[in-house]
Amino acid sequence: ETFVAQRRLSIEYIWEAYRRDLGDKQTAETMRWTGKAVLPVFGRLRPDQITREMCREYDRQRQASGKSQGTVHTELGHLRSALVFAQKTRLIDHAPHIWRPEKPQTDKRILSPVEARALIDGAHDPHVRLAILLLLGTGARIGAVLDLTWDRVDFDNGIINLRIDGSRTRKGRAIVPMNAMTREALSEARRAALTDHVIEYAGRPVKSIRKGFVNA
Repeated sequence: ETFVAQRRLSIEYIWEAYRRDLGDKQTAETMRWTGKAVLPVFGRLRPDQITREMCREYDRQRQASGKSQGTVHTELGHLRSALVFAQKTRLIDHAPHIWRPEKPQTDKRILSPVEARALIDGAHDPHVRLAILLLLGTGARIGAVLDLTWDRVDFDNGIINLRIDGSRTRKGRAIVPMNAMTREALSEARRAALTDHVIEYAGRPVKSIRKGFVNA
C-alpha cells in the first residue's frame, strides 16, 4: 500500500495520469515525446522534491545539448500542466512552481500591402501564387492550405472550410470567408482544376511549396 501511495506521488505517475485524462487530444501525443526528455530527469521524484534550481539545471543541460529555448519552454510547460492537473484532481495537495525559460520572442510580423503584393507577384508558378494568396487571405497554416480540397470551397456562401472531418490538429482549423482576391484566384483555379486538391501541380496534389515560396 505504501509503494502504491509513493507511485501515485511520483512525477511519472502524474504525467501518465494527465496524458490519459487528455484522451485523444494532440497534446497527449506531444507529451509522449516531451516525456522522453522530462521523465528521465524528474520522473522518479515527488512533486514536493522539485526545486527552481532543478528546473534551471534542466534548462542548462537541454540547451547545452543543442535544444532550443522554445523546446525547453514547452517541455517544462508540460510538467507544469501535469502538476496543476494533479492538484485539481486531488492527487496532490499543492502543485509546486515550475520555473521555465521565457518563451522566445517571435520574429513574425505583419507584411505591409506593398510587401504582400511583391510576394504575390514574385511567385512565378501558378500553384505557388495561389497558395500564397490563400495564406495571406485566410491566415491559415501551410498544411491547411495544401490539404484544402474543392468540396470545402463554397463559392455560393463565400467561405473556405479548412477543417477535415475526423481530423484533430493541435489548434484546430477554421471556416473563413473569402475576400475578393481569393475568390477571383480560386474561381480561375477551379476552371483549370485536374484534381480534388486546390493546390496542385501537373495533375497531382502538392506536398510543399518551400522552394517556390523562397524564390518568391
